[in-house]
Amino acid sequence: MKIAHLVTSSLCLTIVTAAVRADDVRSAEAARTFAAALAERRFDDAVSRFDDTMKAAVPADKLAAVWVQLIGANGPHQSWGRATVSRMDPYDIVLIDAVFERGKLRMQVTIDSNLRIAGLFFLPPATDDPPLEPPPYLKTEVISQEVTVGEGEWTLPGTLTLPRQGRPRAGVVFVHGSGPNDRDETVGPNKPFRDLALGLAAHGIATLRYDKRTKVHGKRMLERGTSITVQEEVIDDALAALRLLSQREELKNAPIFLLGHSLGATFAPIIAAQHGKLDGIIMLAAVARPFEDVLDDQFGYLASLSPGPETERQIGELKKQIQRLRERKMKPGENLIGADASYWYDVCDHDAEKLVAAAASLDCRILVIQGGRDYQATRADYDVWKAGLKDHRAAKFKLFNDLNHLFAKGKGKATPTEYIEQRYVDQRVIELIAEFCRAPGTPDGAGKPARPERRRSVGDD
Repeated sequence: MKIAHLVTSSLCLTIVTAAVRADDVRSAEAARTFAAALAERRFDDAVSRFDDTMKAAVPADKLAAVWVQLIGANGPHQSWGRATVSRMDPYDIVLIDAVFERGKLRMQVTIDSNLRIAGLFFLPPATDDPPLEPPPYLKTEVISQEVTVGEGEWTLPGTLTLPRQGRPRAGVVFVHGSGPNDRDETVGPNKPFRDLALGLAAHGIATLRYDKRTKVHGKRMLERGTSITVQEEVIDDALAALRLLSQREELKNAPIFLLGHSLGATFAPIIAAQHGKLDGIIMLAAVARPFEDVLDDQFGYLASLSPGPETERQIGELKKQIQRLRERKMKPGENLIGADASYWYDVCDHDAEKLVAAAASLDCRILVIQGGRDYQATRADYDVWKAGLKDHRAAKFKLFNDLNHLFAKGKGKATPTEYIEQRYVDQRVIELIAEFCRAPGTPDGAGKPARPERRRSVGDD
């Protein structure tokens, strides 16, 4: 369950420089006015400057949560730097350095022709350090095909990635974490699903990833005025993607797996149970505790990164909302971190014990992978999965102590700033998944696996 420092509209903008224009001054002033409201914690005022898409995606409480994370990672905000403006028709892109007690970030604000904010992005500051060397698997030669997942009014664009040489030895469908994710599960400059697709292709494994329904159809879903459930947000489209992948001629007789991350991992057992014929599920950073407790602990962790009266006040307000959720006192229409109360009730009604029990009842292989530096899905969740699946004869577990929520390597105490720094999915994770997807007893992974193989733990780092 992640709350990223990335807040954007659906547009992907490439920044180009332009000469100073009269509009630059107005756009810079609009961005500075927004920045002042943000620093002074006037979140309702700040959100009033968003365009309609941003208002729907980032209400005041979600913007407040992002600001709390920034302060938690970097210390109290101290000042804003100079505003610089670039042009990408029909938008102006304004960059302003945000100076905090323990570091600096660059705020990117997208301004439309009405001086409304159409996108917001917090980036690492400019640096002279050499960029992180991309892992070798990113150079994998693959065959990529655009596909359509689902039918009717909720179709989704996706990418089928196939190894260039030979028939795929297995197929894997990726299921996103929370929020309106694209097919790469992009967070800042990071693209974990792209990394996994290329890394697994290097091992002869085909993958299917797709833009999430709330990414493609989110506005229309909200306009309908009906409650959004996890079945609609996650499960239905995952099942459609599995049907599509299993029907591909390239995957005939190959084992089919589901890989879920965060929210997608948490609900992977439900998806597998509804599907009924999966060869296995791979659960990356799966929650196994009540969702109210997960949210509570996450905000508590963020508060510990930058203790102080103002942080305590804001975290306290969020915790009060979470307690109202726990007591089922939130009313329809009330918002918590950008989602309606009815959505949270649906998520929380999928009791953690039921999710673990659903996994325990599966007649397929299970791989649970956890990052030791993850403060969103934590070691506590991992231990619950291990205990709950101790009698499952085909469950495997692996803890990588140096990996974060995106399964990228790091040192020390994890902070939200890591999500806006360029990192890559660790090679060890890809190799472990590739090994898991090989059919037991077949050296090259060809053919259907025996269902299931005898349980063993892969161990912890």
